[in-house]
Amino acid sequence: MSLIVVSLMLAMSIFYIIYFLLDKTAGNTAVLRKRFESYAYEKRPMARIQVEKTNRYSDIFTLNEILKRQAFIFKIDRMLKTGEWRISASVFVLASLLGAFLFYLCLNRTGISNVVAMPVTGIALFLLPSGILKYRYAKYMDLFSQNFPMALQIMRGTVGVGFGMSHALDRVATNAAYPVNKEFKIMLNEMHLGENLADALAGLFRRVPSLDVKTFVVALSVQQESGGNLS
Repeated sequence: MSLIVVSLMLAMSIFYIIYFLLDKTAGNTAVLRKRFESYAYEKRPMARIQVEKTNRYSDIFTLNEILKRQAFIFKIDRMLKTGEWRISASVFVLASLLGAFLFYLCLNRTGISNVVAMPVTGIALFLLPSGILKYRYAKYMDLFSQNFPMALQIMRGTVGVGFGMSHALDRVATNAAYPVNKEFKIMLNEMHLGENLADALAGLFRRVPSLDVKTFVVALSVQQESGGNLS
């Protein structure tokens, strides 16, 4: 039984690595990269590049399409990006599976029966990686909540002296404490790529779904539509 499990895991790992390398060099990722590089180097004045905002969980096209249909992958991807983990959701899942497999082998080597080893491995698979990820994400959210009121003060002062909303957002991105400045920089970058303020605010709430951010987003969106004293 153990030999079959080992063989399956090795085969899956080899398949994943080979497919990943092929996609990097000749697949969808490489095609898109070459296309954008051609626009950059040729400097065509009339060329128009259409940018589509989408979530990419893996450089393997087929695997990415499968993961896009899984709701829990979206949550993992959001936590990874918010916590500044430099890995994709697919790598996180694969590393969790490989870690659980190695843990199972260690238990099996110690003489523990499969009746005990497999449930313990399953619990470790679901609790340990997700627990570490949720802990990092919670720390990030707490730090954001601590520094968010000061960001609102910066915005209020900027708007109060006559500057517009874009300048106020830029002031927060420049002068606010981490991680508020990071999130507002992401907002500004999205707006520079063509998103309107409402969509950029919605993106902020998706990344940092706290009650304070929700109140801020709703109030600012309503004010942009109906007008009024923003400060």
